[in-house]
Amino acid sequence: MRRPGPSRPPAMPSCRRSVVAVTAALLLGAPADAGAQAPASPDDPASASPVDLTVLTGGDLLAHQPVWDAAKRAGGGRRYAFDALLRPIAAIVRAADVAVCHAETPLVPGAPRGYPSFRTPVGLALSVERTGYDVCSTASNHSLDAGGRGVSTTLRAFRGTSVVPTGTSSSARDQRRIPMVRTASGVRVAVLAYTEMTNGIGLPHRWSVNLARAGRIISDARRAHAAGADAVVVTLHWGEEYRTAPTRAQRSLAARLQRSKDITAIVGQHAHVPQPIRFSGRVPVVYGAGNLLSNQTAACCHPASQGGYLARLRLRATPRPAGASGEARFTVRATRVEYVPTFVSRPGFRVVPALRSSASGARASARRTIRIVGRSARVRPVPR
Repeated sequence: MRRPGPSRPPAMPSCRRSVVAVTAALLLGAPADAGAQAPASPDDPASASPVDLTVLTGGDLLAHQPVWDAAKRAGGGRRYAFDALLRPIAAIVRAADVAVCHAETPLVPGAPRGYPSFRTPVGLALSVERTGYDVCSTASNHSLDAGGRGVSTTLRAFRGTSVVPTGTSSSARDQRRIPMVRTASGVRVAVLAYTEMTNGIGLPHRWSVNLARAGRIISDARRAHAAGADAVVVTLHWGEEYRTAPTRAQRSLAARLQRSKDITAIVGQHAHVPQPIRFSGRVPVVYGAGNLLSNQTAACCHPASQGGYLARLRLRATPRPAGASGEARFTVRATRVEYVPTFVSRPGFRVVPALRSSASGARASARRTIRIVGRSARVRPVPR
């Protein structure tokens, strides 16, 4: 239930939102979706067929001053309408069964601040909700830019919307909660977020930010399944900035996580440039989706920093016998990954699907992204 507050524009309409419910974050041992109507049992022949679903992830939301200025102009000077900048990709976001964003910087009331110690307008939370996102990772190297207060204000901003935050916590109890989304078909998807680094800033509390340690991640994925998750997507803020190839540390951590039977897919951010998608075994690895929204270009940074991609994980859920609770459960595996190259068009800072965009530089960016990310039998670029 939302806390009372000032009136605000209604969320943009979405067919998907009428059939996708975001569950309360679940404690291990708590009943999943208490009070919700359970889907048909897998023993029911009408529900015995496999279910196909999609999980969408993307790159960094990084609000530099030109970006928040554009968002404020789009909001008529009264609010920061980041959703106007994301509108060209909104239909793609809403078409997914579960859409996951990555808020790299803390959402803090008051005057915004940019690099190196960010304070992003809290209106970003409402904007990603209006765009169609269900979950947002908040674990990054900038999570502690505003200290423990910034962690709290970020969580408060998201929890004032329908978007579930994951990766930072307000207490030890909060950290043990499993962020989970239940789709219209009854498949439960947990999204667990971690960061490799915090820019040398010590954690205010051990539970403030989830650190990317293999043992911890594997244990959390096991807990998520015990709490009712059918699929577990792990998102990692990792790697080296402006490096398009994964580091040895990335490859090593990915290999350890891929051996866990409790992890369905691994997705990454942080590098600010696209990195490859590899799908050679059971668990696909999206090493890095680049920037989704930022002020970075070749003028300051790597030429590929003005682009990124949306990764669409295609999953197949096969019904299996219900557990002791009588609720439907599924065995979920990834079947392929599609990706939509994106580009931040300027001067308006609108995020556009790049392959068919007429924005200057968009198609060249898309071609570069495809060269970096690659393609294979189970990985392919798509226009939208």
